[in-house]
Amino acid sequence: MCIAYFAWQHPQTPDLLLCALFNRDEQLDRPTAPSHFWENDQRILGGRDLVAGGTWMCVGTQSGRAAFLTNFRELRDPPCAAGAGAAGKGEPNHALGTMDSFRLGTPSRGELPVGFVRGGAEPKRYLHSLHGGEAYAGFNLVVADLVQQRMAYLCNRGSGRPEPLPPGLHAITNGLRDAHWPKMDEGWRQLQRLLDQGAFGAASSSSSSGRNQDSSGGGDAAGTTGGGACSNGSDQQSGDRGGARGGKDSSSGGGGGGGRTSIPWEQLFALLSDDRLLERDPAKLPQTGLGDEFEAAASGIFPIETGQGLFGTRSQAVLAVWRDGRGELRERYRDDKGGDWREVQHSFELPLGGSQGDAG
Repeated sequence: MCIAYFAWQHPQTPDLLLCALFNRDEQLDRPTAPSHFWENDQRILGGRDLVAGGTWMCVGTQSGRAAFLTNFRELRDPPCAAGAGAAGKGEPNHALGTMDSFRLGTPSRGELPVGFVRGGAEPKRYLHSLHGGEAYAGFNLVVADLVQQRMAYLCNRGSGRPEPLPPGLHAITNGLRDAHWPKMDEGWRQLQRLLDQGAFGAASSSSSSGRNQDSSGGGDAAGTTGGGACSNGSDQQSGDRGGARGGKDSSSGGGGGGGRTSIPWEQLFALLSDDRLLERDPAKLPQTGLGDEFEAAASGIFPIETGQGLFGTRSQAVLAVWRDGRGELRERYRDDKGGDWREVQHSFELPLGGSQGDAG
């Protein structure tokens, strides 16, 4: 039940290339590493699923690429493609689309973001190479070449065709991109309100005309060792944050930004921590075959009780990349041992040379 909100080349933050907010919802006891520079490939910054080895969100610090993934909520997964993937890795036949049980022979969705940031294909070409993602359990995948300033999207339960994403404010959760689930609309409104109020420290010269529209008019363990092969990468890890909402200041720190746009970190994490049940009316809830009671419980941005046992938001991440190549990733996550919320922060630089590209 993950959700992502992201401002891509938004006109109200002209020197900010990307600001992405992500809640990862998963089994609370599933072995997971918070965001770090991967020990076996320090060009990659992101969290890691320690069972299947993939990720839900990552940045390639040398390639200048980023990608993130949500599952597609469905009652059952389709049959896997014969011979796909390696034995022992796969995806579940599970209502929530999580990765707590595996079907042998099915490739892991978590490999898809990694494949993109390690490669060199432009976004739509990479998504085309997945052949509609037929071999995988349901997913929504967003990939961005930050050097060429191109972003694209693929859902393997929709048309199966890659779509370029235009500049603007977007929201993606566990259905199609153009759906209007309560948590999508509410988070989008909150983020747009922050933009309009000047919370990012930039002039609010124009507003988006609508959600997902072109608003410009046209180891494997938590790493604290530094950047390794990445350019000027650095990590900082903090202790107990007093809950997902808690934390020390950094309410408007500029992070890596060299321009006039700053990031309202605390306000963005507060958005991701909104635990209100947003909708009870069955007519306004998504119909995924799981029943109205479940859909209502899962309608919020930060679900806390879905009736699915030890399941909920495992981590919250805010990723910011400025046009000058500076970037920062902050993640708050549940500690595997005691369930306390902790925070890790990473600064990095990407090889952005000011190249101009289109949305595709």
